[in-house]
Amino acid sequence: MATKPDLGTAGAYSVLAASAVTNTGPSVLSDSLGVSPKEAIDGFPPGLVGGQTHAGDAAAAQAQSDLGIAYESAAGQASDGDVGGELGGQTFKPGVYTASSSVGLTGPVTLDAEGDPGAVFIFQIGTTLTTATASSVVPINGAQACNVFWQVGSSATLGTSTVFVGNIMALVSIGTQSGTTIDGRALARTGAVTLINTVFTRSDCDTATPTSNPPVTNPPVTNPPVTNPPVTNPPVTNPPVTNPPVTNPPVTNPPVTNPPVTNPPVTNPPVTNPPVTNPPVTNPPVTNPPVTNPPVTNPPVTNPPVTNPPVTNPPVTNPPVTNPPVTNPPVTNPPVTNPPVTNPPVTNPPVTNPPVTNPPVTNPPVTNPPVTNPPVTNPPVTNPPVTNPPVTNPPVTNPPVTNPPVTNPPESNTPAVPETPLPSNTASATPVAPSGPSGPDDSAGGGSLALTGTGSLPVMVAVSAGVVLVLGAGILVVAATLRRRRSA
Repeated sequence: MATKPDLGTAGAYSVLAASAVTNTGPSVLSDSLGVSPKEAIDGFPPGLVGGQTHAGDAAAAQAQSDLGIAYESAAGQASDGDVGGELGGQTFKPGVYTASSSVGLTGPVTLDAEGDPGAVFIFQIGTTLTTATASSVVPINGAQACNVFWQVGSSATLGTSTVFVGNIMALVSIGTQSGTTIDGRALARTGAVTLINTVFTRSDCDTATPTSNPPVTNPPVTNPPVTNPPVTNPPVTNPPVTNPPVTNPPVTNPPVTNPPVTNPPVTNPPVTNPPVTNPPVTNPPVTNPPVTNPPVTNPPVTNPPVTNPPVTNPPVTNPPVTNPPVTNPPVTNPPVTNPPVTNPPVTNPPVTNPPVTNPPVTNPPVTNPPVTNPPVTNPPVTNPPVTNPPVTNPPVTNPPVTNPPVTNPPESNTPAVPETPLPSNTASATPVAPSGPSGPDDSAGGGSLALTGTGSLPVMVAVSAGVVLVLGAGILVVAATLRRRRSA
């Protein structure tokens, strides 16, 4: 059984060398960069360092000392089996594996943790480790990069576009070709580390035991009772109708508004979803082309807790995808209630990748049986009839108007007689109290008026105030005409 070596302070470094670190191209280191006992560092920038840079200082010296202890710890553990000279195409369980000389890696090699996130893999390689173009190390079933150690007795060389997982502890030197990604570290004890357009990431190391989610049971859905209040129509009050003389205006009733009608209680029966069986998912092999992006700083993303039903899938071996960090916007998911899904338990291997923008995942649709509510019948709403009382106007009778005869004196040729001044031609209106009860027109200024004027007789007229004024004005005009004639 393999025991995890303790890297000490060397665990804070993506790259640690003894003589020099040389970089070509936009390499990205997620953690620190160090050299000790020498100080030579070249190619940063354009290379980027996510942590600190230590060249020949005390921190780098301590990291080299801790690396030596971890290297000896890995080399001294008892072997669980011989791996031969080629790792490609094989699957390894947790343990210590030994090769007496050089080892090559062509294609994928699979590390199966069998559901134990604390499983440790140690490869003791006598001389050199060399990977072919587009080779890969694939962790499955809980295997983690932090628990994989490559103890190399000489030097390690990673070919173009290699996807590598684990901590390389080389006695002499380490070199990488363009497009290589390493989820782990490159630590050289006595020589140099040479990088060409290489991306280093460091996955979080999870020591928790995988747990399965308990089944989720949806309670029956019950709608609260709905009670219809009694429908009461408000009283309809017709405003008083005032008609002008003789002509009745149309009578308009105000609109009648019924309050909203509330339906009687509706109770939905509980909804029971049938069990959903997920078909096995078989993913075709995916080959990711090398991705080179400038470094991006990801803001922390905080998602609210989401309860996902247990998903059971057959084991799928996906090659790890390593991309440079990408800035993801904060994602806020609303609470999701998933229908209960019961599947046989399966342990899915955690996939550890640097932050990547993944395309949306579309799950097969789940069709719930339709929920049919009983029909709701609203009782008819009947408004009482609105009857307007008939409007009867009292008859209006105008008394006959009789003008006194007007006699002009005969004209004569007699000498002029001195004119006697006449009283001023004025008219006054004196109200006369009505002789009977007031009628509907009294409020509009009706009543009897007696008109008097010089040269005219009193006239009694029982009409409205407007008519009296017109007649009075006419009488005044007639009186003035008579006066002028008499004066002449």
